[in-house]
Amino acid sequence: MRAQSQLAPYLLELMSIPYHGVDELEKPDLNKMWRTWVKIGLKSQLTHKMLQDTIRHKMYRISQLQKMGEITWYYFLYHNKPDDTANGYFDTVFTTDRGDPDEFLPEYCVDTKKIPSMRKIDGIDEAILEEKDIAEAWRIIGEQSDFIIDLVRAHTENSEIHLQQIAQFMHYFMNALGLGGSPYCSFLKYLQRYDYRYNYCLKRSKRTISVSSNSARFAGLSVQKDLRLLERIRFDLSVIL
Repeated sequence: MRAQSQLAPYLLELMSIPYHGVDELEKPDLNKMWRTWVKIGLKSQLTHKMLQDTIRHKMYRISQLQKMGEITWYYFLYHNKPDDTANGYFDTVFTTDRGDPDEFLPEYCVDTKKIPSMRKIDGIDEAILEEKDIAEAWRIIGEQSDFIIDLVRAHTENSEIHLQQIAQFMHYFMNALGLGGSPYCSFLKYLQRYDYRYNYCLKRSKRTISVSSNSARFAGLSVQKDLRLLERIRFDLSVIL
């Protein structure tokens, strides 16, 4: 009895250690790809804090599914959901050896579907990859998603991580590859350019303005709505860049 009582605290401590089935992302099996969508919120109300909170809680839970072995690989990006353009979503792609993903995915994952294997990545030159291994490229992209979750969760929950802080973390990717100064400097240049264009358009027109970015267009907006336009441009550019 005494030996058992001495062993009990040790067992309790052992049971309290979180289980981690797999520590590293595997190279994805391109024939086992699924897509699901995680809602962030209304686009008209989106803030960086909303994205960060969604990453901190919802995307973190998905990353833990990989640690538990339910999924083998994943990545996520901010994308438009074709059938719900009013809301912003994290477009999440993953691979799994399990059966129906709806059995283990969190309830906020919607429209989960098996997708064709993605053997091309926009902007990635497959010809210069070792053995033209596109699956290895996807594995690295998945690790970037892991890094984003770690980055967000390394900060206190009640504060918004400002863009300069995030850009400075990105600087350690860019600089080590000889790609110059902090991405934040480039980001500021974009904002300055659109600040100028915004003010110019306001002076030239009493009713409408037109502003375009890399992939987003804002056109024909009434002057009454222009007060919020610049903040929307700042937000969308930060996502694009």
